[in-house]
Amino acid sequence: MKKRLTKFAQVAGIMLALTFTLSCSDDKDEGGSSSQSGGGDVSSSSGNNNGVGGDGSSSSANGGGGGSSSSVTGGCPNAEIGDNTLSCGGQTYKTVEIGSQVWMAENLNYRGTEPDTLGRCYGEDSANCEKYGRLYYGSQAMIVCPAGWHLPDTTEWKKLVNSAGGADKAGTKLKAASGWNAAVKGCSSCPLTPAGTDNYGFSALPGGDGDCSVRPCEFYRVGNDGSWWSSTEDDAKKAYRRSMDINSTDVHRSSSDKNLLFSVRCIKD
Repeated sequence: MKKRLTKFAQVAGIMLALTFTLSCSDDKDEGGSSSQSGGGDVSSSSGNNNGVGGDGSSSSANGGGGGSSSSVTGGCPNAEIGDNTLSCGGQTYKTVEIGSQVWMAENLNYRGTEPDTLGRCYGEDSANCEKYGRLYYGSQAMIVCPAGWHLPDTTEWKKLVNSAGGADKAGTKLKAASGWNAAVKGCSSCPLTPAGTDNYGFSALPGGDGDCSVRPCEFYRVGNDGSWWSSTEDDAKKAYRRSMDINSTDVHRSSSDKNLLFSVRCIKD
């Protein structure tokens, strides 16, 4: 009898040890999974930053370079719609209905709030922001439009371009009638009237573009070219944009690195 009890105790001890081991193993697996998930969140957050903000000030807002994670969680605040106007972030913009779409008829000029400034003024000159709006990194462009509005995707841009006569002719009809430089001299294939006819009130202006992957930032082609982000990504580092220039009647579509700076037009949801 004593031997049977001893043997039973040994078996019970082995079973208890196995149960404890399996329990610890399950806890470790759950902890490992949680740790990996947390690591992914940190990586994603640290990837959405730019280096320097709107007018030479430091920034941690979503953008092109490196830095700490962003506290910017939304677009231009306090959006109010008026009679062919949109007000947000302390500024009022004209809006225009083209076909079934309602667009901002001016480039966005929302700076964000300190210390997380958004975008930059061309040449770090605030007068250019007042005239052309701000230039935004691709990641910033995705979040900067006010509530009820959004950054247009390539399909929405294509619908606008088709409403204006197609890609070959839409540039002239969508450009502002003034604010563009004269055509380049010596270009025999260039149109005689580089400024647009602004048939629909879209009033596209040539805000130029910028590159802050170098220091100081470099800016190009203000008065000659205008480019506007779309929300459609080419890959994790690139997104599509639409462009117009002084020597062409068309609207170009191309893919660019998100760490470059282009203008933003918002479209109503």
